[in-house]
Amino acid sequence: MGESPFNLAFRTEADLPPEVVFPTSRVEHFNPGASETSLRENLDLVKELRTEAHLWSLHYRMAIARLYNRKVRPWLVNDNDLVLRKAMVSDLKHSHDMLALRWEGPYVSSGPSEMGLTP
Repeated sequence: MGESPFNLAFRTEADLPPEVVFPTSRVEHFNPGASETSLRENLDLVKELRTEAHLWSLHYRMAIARLYNRKVRPWLVNDNDLVLRKAMVSDLKHSHDMLALRWEGPYVSSGPSEMGLTP
């Protein structure tokens, strides 16, 4: 008897923070109503902050893509040229392997088609 629930749970007495024992200006001027109002306003602003961050991320990705695509040059492939094809996941056992092949080939091209190259 006479034991606090905190003491029973954690086998130690809870220490009070100094703001409770020695009142500070923050504790003396605390207004629960204003605190609740500002908390709700901040929760409303979270959506706006997320939207801004998402738009900034999209802008950044587009800028990086523009810089990358400046260096890309079209390459004409003629008949009977040797080409590589990006490897598709055909073997599920080795698809997550770090040393798995990324490209298949070489294949002899039969020229350009509507979907790209035809091996």
